[in-house]
Amino acid sequence: MSLSNYNVDLACEKLGFSKEVALLLKTPQRELQVELPVHLHGGKLEVLVGYRVQHSDTRGPCLGGVRYEPSLCLSSIRELASLNTWRAAVSDLAFGGAQGGIALDYHGLNEQEQEEIARLYVSRIDCIIGPHVDVLSTDQNVDSQTISWMLDEYCKKHGFQPACVTGKPLKLFGTQLGQEGSGIAAYYACLRIAQERGLAAERFTLQGYNQDQSVFADLISQKGGKVLAIGFEGQVFFAEFGLNIPEINVYFAKHGSLLGYQSEGVKSLLPEELFGLACDVFVAGDFIGSLGVPQARSLQAKLVFELAPAAITEEADLVLLERDLLVIPDLIGSLGDTVLSYFEWVQNLQHFRWDRGSIVSELERIVAKSCDETLGLAEDLKLSLRQASYVLACERVASAATLRGHR
Repeated sequence: MSLSNYNVDLACEKLGFSKEVALLLKTPQRELQVELPVHLHGGKLEVLVGYRVQHSDTRGPCLGGVRYEPSLCLSSIRELASLNTWRAAVSDLAFGGAQGGIALDYHGLNEQEQEEIARLYVSRIDCIIGPHVDVLSTDQNVDSQTISWMLDEYCKKHGFQPACVTGKPLKLFGTQLGQEGSGIAAYYACLRIAQERGLAAERFTLQGYNQDQSVFADLISQKGGKVLAIGFEGQVFFAEFGLNIPEINVYFAKHGSLLGYQSEGVKSLLPEELFGLACDVFVAGDFIGSLGVPQARSLQAKLVFELAPAAITEEADLVLLERDLLVIPDLIGSLGDTVLSYFEWVQNLQHFRWDRGSIVSELERIVAKSCDETLGLAEDLKLSLRQASYVLACERVASAATLRGHR
């Protein structure tokens, strides 16, 4: 059983829901698999497999990313689709959850091949997507350029509807703040909960590094905190008195990677050593299931912040619970992506662009509200933050389903 479904069952038990209700909340509404014949690597025909899973549209149109990943399978797509439902519900936004992707090794493809794949994928799923049905967004290896090709392909048949995708460039009706907002939301949520629980949040270690984490790390540095170590693709960069984050971000922006990075005072550690470093906050920000039982047992942090969706396994979560370590779950840690997508979608529907100050203010308001409601529920019912976030989300989705007459 996935960690998401496990926590849905726990939440339904706390709420007094029947097993039938729990089953309905866990079951996706629609799953689509498509085959994508494309010529790659000098003309060789390959048939790629693409997916789109729509978990729930009870509270609004489905929303979810599209990712390119060699090992992508239907079970991981289902997990991410359900997480998108619960994340939108915790934030109390008018969205349900979906997820899509293509089983594909994205590296080594030229721009023409990238565009062909993006367009073909949308042409095969366009019958089940749209601004009022299912909104696509950026995700792993799918950037603003790729989502722009997807937008154009959809518009060929349905007319210009920029609200059908989010994560677009600003010049193509994207939103001020853009993907930078996800890192801002994550940092704000981490500090708010740490402060409410009376924990220090000054010394961090990061598992994984991408655009969100680079913004997150930059804010830590600006506010006087220290990033002691970063794990990236099997390498660990460590500095006893803190890494030079501005320098690292310049390198990352230039190369799209941290591999090969060197600097005075920076040591290379073994991958497993990352988890044993003493710190205030450990950020689980790598791939699905990247923090398992051995890592959970090794952690020397006071707080675990799950920035990447489903980064912590079900078994590891139980270990962290037994160790009485505070875990800020992914429904809170990665809610910035959902909120920013919502802002972009609303602006596109209104044909009106908000200014940066308005977006930052509203982002902070929604993050604060989500954190405070989850904290309050956790204290009232004596639950972990993960359990509380699922109770909050499941109650909202189930209530909406009942009011709409769903059985």
